[in-house]
Amino acid sequence: MKTPHASYRIDRWSLSPKRKRAAPESNLDRALKDEARYRGIGDPDDYEQKLAKQLIHIRGSIGGVWRREGRHLESAHAYDSGYELERAESGYQIVDSYTLVQRLVARVLLDPAAAEDKLLVVEGLRVHEELRRAADLIRNQIAPGKKREHDEYAIADLGMVLLLLGDHTWRDELSRFFCMKNAGYAIEVTLDVLNDLRKAVGSPRASEELKHRLAEAVGLYPNNGQEVTHPIS
Repeated sequence: MKTPHASYRIDRWSLSPKRKRAAPESNLDRALKDEARYRGIGDPDDYEQKLAKQLIHIRGSIGGVWRREGRHLESAHAYDSGYELERAESGYQIVDSYTLVQRLVARVLLDPAAAEDKLLVVEGLRVHEELRRAADLIRNQIAPGKKREHDEYAIADLGMVLLLLGDHTWRDELSRFFCMKNAGYAIEVTLDVLNDLRKAVGSPRASEELKHRLAEAVGLYPNNGQEVTHPIS
């Protein structure tokens, strides 16, 4: 059984991104706007926050579908739209790093040089700088006593960001993640993204160091004799 957080990153293979956008996303978007209009000023209530979370889930799922199809521009835009609700400035008080990180991964897939080039801008973002900000934010989310201290997705997201940055602690974080109990689905999801990145770094735009880090990262997962099914997030 998948945990509620795991369902955050699920895509249904039978639904196309366009079909997903045409129904659930538009309905939720309309409902969320209605709630905000009725609320006026003040903080969102629990129901409005749940609507925002569901909309993030759907937009992230759409981003994942586009990523697997190799349509990284559409993927980046889908994750961006989810991040508009996930980020602290939205006011929904959602503590997560799903679209925060995946919107940056999508840009590295568009241009692998973006991970290490401090000045390179891809789709409006200076990716290296945003990766550093993401690392700081996730470290704060998983600090001792915080809500996400033992969240497998948070640890995976931090490891992914540090790997792309070339930070020397990336091995520690990913090794810690791969050894977490009950993280099987999260591991499938993470390996899926890592393998997509490995394909992208075949580009001459990618540094040899990034290529080596990605190959090493996949090799860190011991599998422990367990079968890994194809991830769907």
